[in-house]
Amino acid sequence: MEEYIHLVWSIFIFVTGLLFGSFFTLATYRVPRKLDIVKSRSFCPNCKHKLGFFDCFPILSYVSTLGRCRYCRKPISIRYPIMELASGFAFLIPFLFFGFSWQFFIVLVTYIYAMLYVGISVMSYKMTDEEKAEVKKQREELKKEKLEKKKNTKSGALSSEILVAVGVFMLFFVSTTFALRNYYGTLQSTSKKSEALNLCMNNLNEEKAKAFTSLASSNGIKKVGNTDYTYEIVVSDYIKNGTEVVTTAKVIESIVTYELNDKTEQVALKCIKVE
Repeated sequence: MEEYIHLVWSIFIFVTGLLFGSFFTLATYRVPRKLDIVKSRSFCPNCKHKLGFFDCFPILSYVSTLGRCRYCRKPISIRYPIMELASGFAFLIPFLFFGFSWQFFIVLVTYIYAMLYVGISVMSYKMTDEEKAEVKKQREELKKEKLEKKKNTKSGALSSEILVAVGVFMLFFVSTTFALRNYYGTLQSTSKKSEALNLCMNNLNEEKAKAFTSLASSNGIKKVGNTDYTYEIVVSDYIKNGTEVVTTAKVIESIVTYELNDKTEQVALKCIKVE
């Protein structure tokens, strides 16, 4: 069960990396051109047509359209799926090594900032003369209106935009991760309790299936996944009305104890065996 849960987490981390990669392609194109990176929808850089919901799935959208825009049919740069895949593996590999730890988040933040900085710098260099002229015009208007004094230089604008981009997606990633970790904790608790209850019931049935004269108390440890379950079978006399011992009946109690989040948990079942 825990292996299955870890697989689900790995898939989630990889898909999250793909989504980050999709955001990287958007941010590295828009930031140098002074376009909004949060509110406005994605669009084709050739025909400027806004993309539909099914056009925004990482990798799948590119493959389904054979690498062409669904609207103008012009080729889409291969950098989009490459950056998405690279980001997927860049998220997955540290998770496989570190799990959810501070090392994992440090690697992610470093990767995100580096990817955005390099990507935005490269895309700034590839801008056309018309795009550069439009950006220059926007900067001059901003200076005149004195709305963003800290963005008077290219480096200042680049750093601030990168920080915004990192902040937006790290907020999304951290909030989603914490929500899923809570879900994972509940799922793990339910899974371990289910395993303990199943072991408890199996032990009870096995002891109950024995001949009456063979009934005897016992104990032991059974490992399921990464969890050790301590079990105990307690066979005692059946006492009727609090004082009368019934020699033709025995009480069988099955107890299973295990650790969960540094706490000791226990499940128990009992039955009566009649000779």
